[in-house]
Amino acid sequence: NHDRVNGRDNIKVVIAGGSFAGLEAMLALRKLAGAHVAVELLAPDREFLYRPLAVARPFGLSRVDRFPLGPLAERCGALYRAGALATVDAPARRAQTAEGESLSYDALVVACGARTSEAVPGALAFRGPQDVERFRQVVEQIESGTVETIAFVVPAGVSWPLPLYELALLTAAKVRAAGARPEITLVTPERGPLAVFGTSASNLVRGLLDGQDVRLAAERHAVRYSDGV
Repeated sequence: NHDRVNGRDNIKVVIAGGSFAGLEAMLALRKLAGAHVAVELLAPDREFLYRPLAVARPFGLSRVDRFPLGPLAERCGALYRAGALATVDAPARRAQTAEGESLSYDALVVACGARTSEAVPGALAFRGPQDVERFRQVVEQIESGTVETIAFVVPAGVSWPLPLYELALLTAAKVRAAGARPEITLVTPERGPLAVFGTSASNLVRGLLDGQDVRLAAERHAVRYSDGV
């Protein structure tokens, strides 16, 4: 419902976050509310990075697309501001950025994403494009026989495990095509592979793992990695 706010004909909406959720909110507001909203997109990064394709880069199968946030916001009739949300004064309807700016708003959408943390100390964490080269080196070591065993570990707690399954299956396919026969294990606290997607999908993924000779260690979680153990 639309009402005049503080003498204005539109509602000022600040969206904090420039990834999937923030951009989807911006697009939805433009489509559903049109000129009734004035949208400001606040994000620390100047580009939207499409990270899901990063898992294929160590194998030369894809690129990681980047999209400048300024032009994206402009096409939606929104204003882009570089900065990170630091604090919120809800009664005053003001948001403070880490850079010291104070922004007024009528409505605030917080879509800053999850905090990243080291899930398994000592292990190689694949976070996206920044870890592509390190993981490519691991694949080369497997192909050369320097590395004979490798474990892909799904962290305990709330996580999005799909990329790890993709890495495991892509790695198995590539190194076995090169003639290497390493021992590959996928360790997960789930009852079954990608169980969150349901029984049918889980059974399908189990078949894919079996087809690539990837051993599954389910209902277990790793707490650290040290000296090959």
